[in-house]
Amino acid sequence: MAKTILIFAYFWFFLIFSAAFVPVILVLSLPGLGRLRKVFLGFFVPLWANQFLWLTGARVLVQGRGNIPRQNKVCFIGNHQSVFDILLILAHSGKIPGFIAKKELLYAPFLNFWMLAIHCVFIERRNPRKSIMSIERGVASLKKGYPMAIFPEGTRSRAGVVGDFKAGSFKLATKAGAIIVPVSMVDTYTLYEKEGRFRAGDVKVVFHTPIPTDSLTAEEKKALPERVRRIILRGFTGTEEDSPEVGSAGTEEG
Repeated sequence: MAKTILIFAYFWFFLIFSAAFVPVILVLSLPGLGRLRKVFLGFFVPLWANQFLWLTGARVLVQGRGNIPRQNKVCFIGNHQSVFDILLILAHSGKIPGFIAKKELLYAPFLNFWMLAIHCVFIERRNPRKSIMSIERGVASLKKGYPMAIFPEGTRSRAGVVGDFKAGSFKLATKAGAIIVPVSMVDTYTLYEKEGRFRAGDVKVVFHTPIPTDSLTAEEKKALPERVRRIILRGFTGTEEDSPEVGSAGTEEG
């Protein structure tokens, strides 16, 4: 329990400390400075994600990183077991995607600023009309070249199971004509959710073969949720032909 308290304390200390960078982000948001802003966020955000993973003691195996397209019109779609799923994508995808996140996080001090900085979109899940509007904002971000990420189960499973994928989540990618990268998150719930405290553990993240959506037929789009879910499940059994790569700052790779 002491470790959990210390990590939470560090998390909020780091967010408060990072408020000093708010003026930097605001300046880099000016017209013509987009490249510098991308470089700054591309250094700072993965550094923070890797540091937090290291503090927890996560030993991360990363597979399929070579499957991630170079272009930024990319939508990561993964199963959702843990808050660490977000950190793993930020630390190991080589991109800084915005996430479709629950509306309550918009009011989390300091954290909300960084979420807005990486183009996260906040969704009110109990309001269908506003949920559609949020997805449309995510589509607009993808069209502008900002990568996005979404967990189509809609909530954390907090266990090793993968729930049903909500079909509406896939409109984020298909309406933008984005490339989907299916992502398997394996055993990430053991780092916190399983026992309600932070603990070291072995986890795996698999970036699968990308799926372009710009030329999919209506029937193929309809079949996407189950197709992507089956691909993600293969990451649990190791049947996907994705090569292992070095995986986590300060942790094991293989």
